[in-house]
Amino acid sequence: MRLTLKIVLLDHGNISDGLSQVLVPEGHDVYATNSHYGTARWGVKTLGFVDTFDNVLEEKWDLVVACNTYANKSGVVEAFRDRGIPTIGAGMKGFKMEEKIVGRYVFSESLFKCPRWMACDSTEHAIAVLKTGDFKSVVIKFAETNRPHRTMVCRTIDDAIRFLKKVPDGKLVLEEIVDGYEIAFSAYFDGKKFVQTVTNCEHKHMFPGNMGILVPEMGTLAFYDPMPKIQELLDSLLDSSSAREHLQDYRGLIDVNCIVSGLGEVYALEFTCRFGVPISDIMTGLLKVDGSTYGEFLLSVATGDADPTLLKHREGFAIGANMVVCGYGYHEVHEDICNLDSEITGLEMLTCHHTLGDVTVRDGKICTAHPWVGCIVGVGYNVSAARAQMLFNAKKIGFQDKVYRKDIGERF
Repeated sequence: MRLTLKIVLLDHGNISDGLSQVLVPEGHDVYATNSHYGTARWGVKTLGFVDTFDNVLEEKWDLVVACNTYANKSGVVEAFRDRGIPTIGAGMKGFKMEEKIVGRYVFSESLFKCPRWMACDSTEHAIAVLKTGDFKSVVIKFAETNRPHRTMVCRTIDDAIRFLKKVPDGKLVLEEIVDGYEIAFSAYFDGKKFVQTVTNCEHKHMFPGNMGILVPEMGTLAFYDPMPKIQELLDSLLDSSSAREHLQDYRGLIDVNCIVSGLGEVYALEFTCRFGVPISDIMTGLLKVDGSTYGEFLLSVATGDADPTLLKHREGFAIGANMVVCGYGYHEVHEDICNLDSEITGLEMLTCHHTLGDVTVRDGKICTAHPWVGCIVGVGYNVSAARAQMLFNAKKIGFQDKVYRKDIGERF
């Protein structure tokens, strides 16, 4: 007999949109702590965002899902668990693995390889290290997650030093460049074991052919194919004293973002300790199956006894392309660079899985309110079929200064 759960999604953005498209058809009573148009259209009760979560903390819930960065860093995961409510989330201690330096120490105690790296206390320290000649080319990553200056790939040390002289001071990691494919392996952790879910191949450059600046992401290819080698690597994290400390109260989704070299060697780069964007938008396209029991699976993870038989995936591939306003990626530093408040047309013509970003409704029209407008997802039995469905639907959407990549998944 299937369970009907009262679920609240702790989210002030769009992650709840994709999750709702799986949980609502399963018959669950779903609420979200946002005022998100995309989430509400599936029948979710959107309660509005309160940064203390006081509007939901005292309610009786069968399951709480901490979706994003803020919900995991704020201490609210611990507050719900203190009340005895099953809660999906990394929590404050688990979320610290997203910090680049903490993550590197965790990887170093496991079977994961890491590129050669060095932690620096300041940009001045980093410049001094680069001048020694120890690195020939370098990736610069700031230690704090979601910092406006995220990542810079510098093929020459002169470029790296020039970049560091222009950005605000802060702790950072210098990482040797490893050429290969950027792939993330996703799993759920219930406090004792990892249960693999989708593998995803990210596209973080702004323009086709992996050209232009690195942005949070322009699209992703995802598929479900659990790999024994990856399970071995994930399980080895439990041999790390650092990982055990941070994973002690972890119950939820975790990504290990990696580079796979041309020789097939896996180099771990960083953790994502939450439901990420746009992978959550895309992986939910593979979770929309007849007889899905995703809500019950999340409950089994939250209660510390994950049941893999409850996690069901569609066969094939999902390809998601982010629809963005020109200037996306620069908007975190130059706030007024994007033309927003433009009407979004064509949504009613979509025939595929899709999610919306932050939008507004003006005079009955849905309009852009953030440079990240939404994600169009194609699902197919192979990569070509998934991309064809994505492209067929992406061209139906219109708004001012629309940009998206048509080559997502092409190289695979």
